[in-house]
Amino acid sequence: MPSSNILVTTDFSPKSFEVITKTIDFAARYGFTLHIVHVVEKRFFGELHTIEEIKKESFAKLKARFTLLDTSHYHCEQGALSTQIEALVRKLDIKMVLLGNSGERSSMLSMFLGSSTKSIVRALHVPCLIVKSNKEHLEFHKIMIPTDLSKNAQANVKNIHALFPQARIELLYSYDVPFEGRLSFYGFSQTQALSFQNEIKKEALDDATKFLAALHLGDERVSITVQNMALDASSFLE
Repeated sequence: MPSSNILVTTDFSPKSFEVITKTIDFAARYGFTLHIVHVVEKRFFGELHTIEEIKKESFAKLKARFTLLDTSHYHCEQGALSTQIEALVRKLDIKMVLLGNSGERSSMLSMFLGSSTKSIVRALHVPCLIVKSNKEHLEFHKIMIPTDLSKNAQANVKNIHALFPQARIELLYSYDVPFEGRLSFYGFSQTQALSFQNEIKKEALDDATKFLAALHLGDERVSITVQNMALDASSFLE
């Protein structure tokens, strides 16, 4: 099976180098071909240095740290972050993009949680993985994927399934009961409210079952959990 290309971003910060170290190990263990990208925002430099000069200088310094890095797998682009990464993803047929959670001016994670989040995520058609800069290996024996049962969600699950054929994938579908806290104020009896809640639950379970079947994976390693809850950070961690 041909090796899949994955892409890791760097801003040359110490923590981003930790992420690259982890990603090199990750790529080797899973059989991925790793590419590294740095995006230069032109407004900071004007005509002082060309992008070719910056690429040559930065590659030399990266090579000193990561001796196995090949120049054909290092990309130094100029322009808007999301636009340049999206173009490179398409050009190289990248299957997954890995981002660190720290940077010089603001962290990649902060950008994903801030105003740049939507533009980057919408631009990319492949899975994105935010990598913490700790000493743990990137292992993927069990993967949880929140899903909204959409067509885009189907594509995402299939991508992850193809990237990690040995991992167990647990899909999480969260639904809520409309007006649940107001049913008694609307004149619903306890029996009527319970019947309404059970109907919504059954509909959610049916939709989830259809979604799982529509994946056509035929794989016992993929299952789905349906829960009546709001998917906030605390409930997701639980």
